Amino acid sequence: MHRIPNALTFLRLGLAPLLAIALCGRSLTATWTALAIAFLMELTDWLDGFLARRYSWQTALGRFLDPLADSIARMTAFVALHSTTGAPTLPMLLVFLYRDQLVAYLRIDAAQRGVDVGARRSGKLKAVVQALAIVGTCVGKLLSHSAVGWIEPATSFALSWWLMGFAALVTLFSGVDYARSLGARTNGEH
Repeated sequence: MHRIPNALTFLRLGLAPLLAIALCGRSLTATWTALAIAFLMELTDWLDGFLARRYSWQTALGRFLDPLADSIARMTAFVALHSTTGAPTLPMLLVFLYRDQLVAYLRIDAAQRGVDVGARRSGKLKAVVQALAIVGTCVGKLLSHSAVGWIEPATSFALSWWLMGFAALVTLFSGVDYARSLGARTNGEH
């Protein structure tokens, strides 16, 4: 049973390229599929963490693989959304990318120094806000699809821009929080 969280993490990795393919499709079916995959990706993220903590099914592989899968899945979504909707914009996209790279390298450095790095509240907040921005942008894309036409494409873009902008700000805050925390821990200051 302890393998279930890791299986969900591997599923999230497999869903990431499928999301990119679906987001690049122009049909209504592709747009619905992208929304479903984005939702499923975020559900697997929540569920693997819940099961690992609730039933003590945490593994060394899971501790390594989960943040990697989160980063790959969300960066894939951000890049695909950037190329198909324009939101996130390039500066927002760079914030998402740089934060993940910074935290990954800080974690590696901390591990080499024997410092255990657990998840921070700012990282959990970042994950929730990014998930909402991704799913919200997919919903906007669906609602502005020519076959649905409930909102104008310009309105969809504006909503997506604000969602992604807020996600970028929270992501930036989280990166600074991790850097400060890990800097203090590795210097022995706690």
